[in-house]
Order: sequence, then C-alpha cells, then structure tokens
Amino acid sequence: MSTYLSKGWFDADESRSLRREVVDGAIDIAESLRQAGINTELMQAVALRVRSAIALGSPGARDAASFGPSTRAALRDKLDDYLDNRPELDGFIGDCLDHLHSPGDLVGLYLHLIHISRMLGLLDSAAMSAIGDISPASDA
Repeated sequence: MSTYLSKGWFDADESRSLRREVVDGAIDIAESLRQAGINTELMQAVALRVRSAIALGSPGARDAASFGPSTRAALRDKLDDYLDNRPELDGFIGDCLDHLHSPGDLVGLYLHLIHISRMLGLLDSAAMSAIGDISPASDA
C-alpha cells in the first residue's frame, strides 16, 4: 500500500518537502481508509500521537544513530490503542513505520498523517455535498 515510500519521505533537495508521490499517496490512502470506516478524528488522533513522540523525544527519536527497530517498536506501542480492530489502519501504519529510519522520517510520517486526515475531511465534505445535491423527483 505504501510502496511510494520506497524512495523516502522527502525530496533530495534541501527544501525538505514531502515527495510528490507521498502527497499523492495521501489521497489514495485517505479513500482506502475512508472505505474501511476510518474517520478524520481518528487520523488526527494518530497524527497527534506521532507529534507527541517527536516533541517528547521518544526513546531514540532524537538520535539518528539509534533510530532503529526498537524505536519503531516503541512508536508502534504508542499507537496500538488506535490500531486495535482496525486492520486497514494497522497495516498502513505498519508500512509507514517500516520506512522510518531517522528522526526526520518521523516528521515526514506526521505530515503524511495530517495530509491524510485533511483528505478524509475533504472526502467527507464531498460525499455530504453529493448527498445534498440529490433531490427527490417532483411529481408535478
């Protein structure tokens, strides 16, 4: 699902902007997660949990040399409550965690989750607008 992460989170230049494929992937993932019943609020909660890991300096999160499997496992533990009984979200987050190799990647994950939550909100708005556009046929 997240093969677009195979080349990393950010562009190679110094601007440190998310790669276009990652941003485009947010749109695809948002629709997949929406169909699985994942809502905007849940994605924002997951993103905030990742943000707290950045801010609080989860074990190893500030030191690139020690950013490895144990750090990814600690982050996964922080997210487990949100992933229970949500296999689609669990699989997606697992794929993302597999692509974390530095503290900068953790920032990339946070930004990606924020983009996905915004896309979920836009999809919900579009669905509600489409429902509002459907009016019953008149008998006149």
